[in-house]
Amino acid sequence: FAENCENIAITGPGKICGEGNYFSLAPLLPPKTQPFSKTLDVWDLRQEYRKRIRFAHKSKYGFLVNIRKCSQVRIHNIILENSAFWTLNLNSSNNIQVTNTVINNNRHIANTDGIDISGSGIHGAKVVAPNTGTVIFTKQCPYNGYSYGYGTYAIVDHGGGITTLYAHMSSLAVNVGDVVVMGQQIGNVGNTGWSTGAHLHFEVRKDGKSVNPLPYVTG
Repeated sequence: FAENCENIAITGPGKICGEGNYFSLAPLLPPKTQPFSKTLDVWDLRQEYRKRIRFAHKSKYGFLVNIRKCSQVRIHNIILENSAFWTLNLNSSNNIQVTNTVINNNRHIANTDGIDISGSGIHGAKVVAPNTGTVIFTKQCPYNGYSYGYGTYAIVDHGGGITTLYAHMSSLAVNVGDVVVMGQQIGNVGNTGWSTGAHLHFEVRKDGKSVNPLPYVTG
């Protein structure tokens, strides 16, 4: 944990390991072996998945790496594994460089899908595409609360089995079928859906499965 600091460096090679695999809630439901009786949207499918895996106690262990209101932050050549809540929290910080960093939570814990990007004054900031792709899904949802899931969000198909998802936005700047290029606006950061503050939830999926997004947004 660091707050109001400058020139922070977390460098490897090395690993920071939490206890998420060992201190977690049992699944609510047994594994699903048959197809669902109806087509589910992304949020509903995510919720059904989470009911069938272990879900960590955020109240016990908090963040694995928690950096607040800091500047000149460098994280390099580190494996972050088995956090019990958010793995890497960079809140209201600037001049951040994250390279060659692996987030490995693939031990049947729910906190594995994507990253949340937040900061002071971020509400309304532009959300832009990390690469060229085609918008394959959009949803407008101006409401806030658990039952509203991702809120206003979009999914972009980049080809090769790679898709990206942008959630909790305040507005959309694209429609289904639009082709976007690197740096083109997709929407604006918001606080819609199941969200407790303005931020962007960003996911990268490979063949429909969430993967570590950091290699796709950092050098």
